[in-house]
Amino acid sequence: MIDEVLTKNKKIAVMSIVLLYFLVGFVLILVFLTRYFGPDGASFIGIVYLAAGWLFLYRWKGLFKIMKIKYK
Repeated sequence: MIDEVLTKNKKIAVMSIVLLYFLVGFVLILVFLTRYFGPDGASFIGIVYLAAGWLFLYRWKGLFKIMKIKYK
């Protein structure tokens, strides 16, 4: 957990890293799992991966907790 108050630039950096993590993960899932599950299966697994990330970061306010932002 981050203990310090994040500045605007640090918040942008954290958000960029998180988005890159999901983008790179999605692309790697598509590239490596297409061989084993076919294009439809790999796409479905990739969409589930993005949905799980969205649930954690947005729905369960995980990104706000990571960045120490007050939320309602």
